[in-house]
Amino acid sequence: MTASTTSITESESESESSCPAPITYKIHSREHYKRSYYWSLALGVVPIIAVVIGSQNSLSSLLSLWTTTFSTNPIIIYVGIFAATGLIIYYAYYLLTTFYSQQTRDVELSVTICPLGIQRSETTTTASNKRTVVHYYPLLPLESVKDCILVEHVGAFSVTTHVMIRAITTTTTTKSSKSKSESNDELVLFFPNVTLSFDRCHVLVQQIQRSLEKVR
Repeated sequence: MTASTTSITESESESESSCPAPITYKIHSREHYKRSYYWSLALGVVPIIAVVIGSQNSLSSLLSLWTTTFSTNPIIIYVGIFAATGLIIYYAYYLLTTFYSQQTRDVELSVTICPLGIQRSETTTTASNKRTVVHYYPLLPLESVKDCILVEHVGAFSVTTHVMIRAITTTTTTKSSKSKSESNDELVLFFPNVTLSFDRCHVLVQQIQRSLEKVR
């Protein structure tokens, strides 16, 4: 799968009040991918297996019914064979065009920073069926956000870059009927399951840090 990130855009809405206006960043990318061969094969075989399992108990009665119908009216059998052949050809064409050809989807990552906190969303639009799916991540309250940092994960064969939020979490422990609160730093992945280049992550971290200072 290949992905080409196009741009990071910034927009700030106008506000007449003294409250800082929300700042929104949007990251647009287009991904080209092909579905797995085994996944496509499973989608083609599973319906056939389901039909066979569902009709195995009544297979003998169907054969006897078809034999009787063919002896009285063979045109019905020919029409049924023609319809079944057409369905098989259409299903094979659907598999070839949908699962074996290259697919394209557009991904838009949106970040809105406002006095209430940081709201993130991911919008995915698939070009083949024009289906749009929007996923909203949990709101990060601004009072719990410490800062935004860049983290590199070194794997066995690759290095990935991630945008992380350092959030302050409070834990309460009870000992001898006395409660004690402790503040700890927690790293929150900004966009889970999304891979961005180092340059894009670096620019995004700088923009988020600047926006946090502006909103606060």
